[in-house]
Amino acid sequence: MDSMTRTDWVGGNRYRQSATGLTLRKLHVLLLLLMLASSFALSVVSMTEIHDNQCAVIRTTNTRAEEPPALRLTYYTHWDSTKIDVNAGDQLEGDHIILNVTWSPGTEINRTRIEVNATIVPTVISSEQNGNSVEIDTRAFGSNFTCVINSTIWFHNGTTLTELIPDVFLGNFFVPVVEVISPNGNEVWTGANNITWNAWDLNEDEELTFEVLVSSDSGATFQLLSAGMTETWFLWDCSTFLNLSTYVVEIRVSDGFFSSYDVSDAPFRAGEIEQPETTTTTTTTTVEEIDPRVIMFLTVLIISSGFIAFVVYYASKKWV
Repeated sequence: MDSMTRTDWVGGNRYRQSATGLTLRKLHVLLLLLMLASSFALSVVSMTEIHDNQCAVIRTTNTRAEEPPALRLTYYTHWDSTKIDVNAGDQLEGDHIILNVTWSPGTEINRTRIEVNATIVPTVISSEQNGNSVEIDTRAFGSNFTCVINSTIWFHNGTTLTELIPDVFLGNFFVPVVEVISPNGNEVWTGANNITWNAWDLNEDEELTFEVLVSSDSGATFQLLSAGMTETWFLWDCSTFLNLSTYVVEIRVSDGFFSSYDVSDAPFRAGEIEQPETTTTTTTTTVEEIDPRVIMFLTVLIISSGFIAFVVYYASKKWV
């Protein structure tokens, strides 16, 4: 009995020891699971932060791609320094049309270029400089053209962006104007007199040259008096010209590209040589009257001749 009690006790003690060992192993497993769960949670949090950061970078990149720098094209002239916006299809006029392109924002722009292409010629002028802005004087074309304007920018990262503005007319050059002052009609000139006129050009730095002509037949034909002049007067000695009342003068002006002219408003009298008079000789043919007796004689002669001819004809027919 003692032996069995011990054995049972021992066996019970073993049982109790085995139960305790099992409990400890469960605790170890539970702790391990908790540690794994914590590690997984930390990993998920870290991945979430990395993903959020990546998304933030992507959003910034997309924002930059969707909203690139905007181009503003303007112009000003020697007449007016105020910058005016330019759009496709505009017609610009002025002395020295200067185009300006500015890209905004410009913090990431390294260099800017503008090209102006007169496609009909074709001719291209261009300008380029560092930064987000550049300008060009389009008078360098030497004429008036409809153009395509092209602007390109280079970013610091090496990428580029280009924008075109088509169908822009650039009118830098204007026709000079001339106006005859004297003689302008109904004057009477002898000897030497000054022919005078006014002239102007909307292009401030143009040098104007003139030709002076005179007509003696109210403008039907002209005779050149002087050419290549830069003065606005000419001394004309009309003493060697016929004295007529049908003179007009014409002044022609040129700026080297365009030209125009003006004529006296009405004829004037000038010249000292008198025109020789012309005489007309009339020849009159007179017919003398014929004596009525002669007329009677001729009449009787014709009638008698006819009668004799008739008698001779009749007698010859009878005798034959």
